Amino acid sequence: MRRVRERLCCVLIIVPLLPSAEWVAWRWFRTTAEEKVVGRLRAHGAEVTQTGGTFWGVALYDRRTSVCFQQTEFTKECAELLGRVGWLDQLAFIGVTVPEQVVLPVRRLSRLSTVTVCSVRAGRKFWEQLPELRNLICLEVWHTPLDDHAMQCIGRTKSLAFLWIIHSTVTDRGLARLSGHQHLAQVSVDQCAITEEGLRGLRDLPELRSLAMRSCQIAKPPWGVLAKLPRLWALNLEGNPIGDEALAGLAACQRLEWLNLTATRVSDAGLVAFERVQGLREVVLLSTGVTEAGRKKLAQRLPNLRIILQEDDWYAAAERGEEGPEARARRVFGGDHECVLSVAFAPDGRRALTGGWKGKVVLWEVESGQRVRSFEGHSGPVMSVAFSPDGRYVATASSDKTAILWGADSGEKLRVFAGHDDEVWAVVFTPEGRELLTGSRDGTAMLWDCGRGTRLRRFVGHTRPVKAVAVSSDGRQVLTGSWDSTAVLWDRATGRKLRCFAGHIAPIQSVAFSADGKRVLTASMEGTAKLWDSVTGEVLRSFGCARGLNCAAFRPGPQQMVAAYQLTRIAVLWDIETGRRLRIFRGHKDQVQALAFSPDGNKLLTGSSDGTAILWETEDSNEARK
Repeated sequence: MRRVRERLCCVLIIVPLLPSAEWVAWRWFRTTAEEKVVGRLRAHGAEVTQTGGTFWGVALYDRRTSVCFQQTEFTKECAELLGRVGWLDQLAFIGVTVPEQVVLPVRRLSRLSTVTVCSVRAGRKFWEQLPELRNLICLEVWHTPLDDHAMQCIGRTKSLAFLWIIHSTVTDRGLARLSGHQHLAQVSVDQCAITEEGLRGLRDLPELRSLAMRSCQIAKPPWGVLAKLPRLWALNLEGNPIGDEALAGLAACQRLEWLNLTATRVSDAGLVAFERVQGLREVVLLSTGVTEAGRKKLAQRLPNLRIILQEDDWYAAAERGEEGPEARARRVFGGDHECVLSVAFAPDGRRALTGGWKGKVVLWEVESGQRVRSFEGHSGPVMSVAFSPDGRYVATASSDKTAILWGADSGEKLRVFAGHDDEVWAVVFTPEGRELLTGSRDGTAMLWDCGRGTRLRRFVGHTRPVKAVAVSSDGRQVLTGSWDSTAVLWDRATGRKLRCFAGHIAPIQSVAFSADGKRVLTASMEGTAKLWDSVTGEVLRSFGCARGLNCAAFRPGPQQMVAAYQLTRIAVLWDIETGRRLRIFRGHKDQVQALAFSPDGNKLLTGSSDGTAILWETEDSNEARK
């Protein structure tokens, strides 16, 4: 009888562990199989890059993979191998011939977001497969002929938002094939022979907000045609032989906010044309005949217009280590993450959270820098973390399609919220702490009951992933930011859409409410942060640079905001009222992925791809004494 009891105890202990053991074994076999696939792709001459590592030889989640075929033969076996990569994110063909009989495994490439084609010879079949890539966001075509059939296929790729055609043959009739596309936000036709007739084909693109025509030998831009593009606000005419007289018709484009006339023939005499465009916020005039005296004279008449004459912008100077108002790094938190994707402060400011690429969340003591505990339960990267208003609970959102509620003091997993069809990218508590708001790659946001774990409401209206969410301080309104380049204000109680903030031309990465709820902040990959009036929907101010934005946040108290830029290792503090840059936060070895202010606004926490989080003083000691 004693042996029976012992065996029964062993069974009761071991059986609950079996699913976990099976899952680990499955992940191990999958990791091993994928490594073999990667090895075979490299044997075919492909360059393969994977983001994310393994733990004891096991990848706990699908790793983002980029594959580039360069000056090599693309065979049927290569196409088959692509379909066996767990998460193929980017695919490039450079100097490759794609035989007509080679078919891409499009159904297995459901996560493919970017395709680059450079000096490629491909048959009709290659282009006909593009519309079947349902998550393809960006298509780059370099030095590759595009006939009307290829352009028609591109026009049928419904998910496409960014189309860049560089030094390629494209006809006016081919451009007309894009007509009616519902999501194209940015089109570049650089070093191409573009006529006024061809541009007319772009009039039926309802979401087109940015157009680039670099070095297209355009002497007189067709302002009348450009004015009929309903949402165009950014225009790049760099490298065209445009003179002062050609700017006479610029007044027709009253919706323009950003204009690049670098390397054109514009001089001081042509600056008067900018006075006729009321919405113009920034003009780039590098390598032109415009002088500093001309710029200053125009600045007196148009104080809100930013004119860029020199390349050594403030951010580049900061990256090169030149002088600038720098913040002091107070503490570095590291050693637990390969990449820090999310950060948050506790309501009392004494503790902080960091979420990482390997699915781990760590709780830290802010003053001592000591690690308090970790929260482990996600099988994918932790994209967002949050504290409840009373500090008793922690919420985490992950690419494993779930959000989890934890006890902050115990580290115990209290509830799992599973209802999204794709990765969960954002999570935040409501002000009273009884509900959670999540945003997902499936294009929806959901409101959950923390106590019961049930879904209370679903916010549907975006056409792309929801990257960021926020709740107003009074709890009555919900804000979502999406990769469809819009932010939407919702009524929390009814789920009704109240207002759409449309003005960005690239995916929105971050959203926030001001403390009084009267203003809304959005940050986008195009490199701008916009401050909006939440009641009227008007843009109050834009902040920007040449690089995309990863994240942005309001600073509690002062009228200030902070933003972190892609492809740099810095964050920048701005004065919201004046648009003046106040301070640089520089110290990371890789780009900043997340940031959060302490409740009193005196500290900033930044998380980076270098695997560390840094605690900063937002004011120096002299300012603090004042």
